[in-house]
Amino acid sequence: MSLRGIASSTGNSRQKVTEIIQRAKKKGLACPLDDDMTDQWIEEFLYPEKALEVLMTP
Repeated sequence: MSLRGIASSTGNSRQKVTEIIQRAKKKGLACPLDDDMTDQWIEEFLYPEKALEVLMTP
């Protein structure tokens, strides 16, 4: 699927899609994904700093 198609179907910009793909490659995340790799797991894996912000927010 093209970056444009992914961006359109997810509601994100092509730049954001490219950033996420590069981040996933850098961290070694590749398809096929395991069944336990939920959307939340993937988000926390790719953006651990955001997960920490949520934990630290009162």
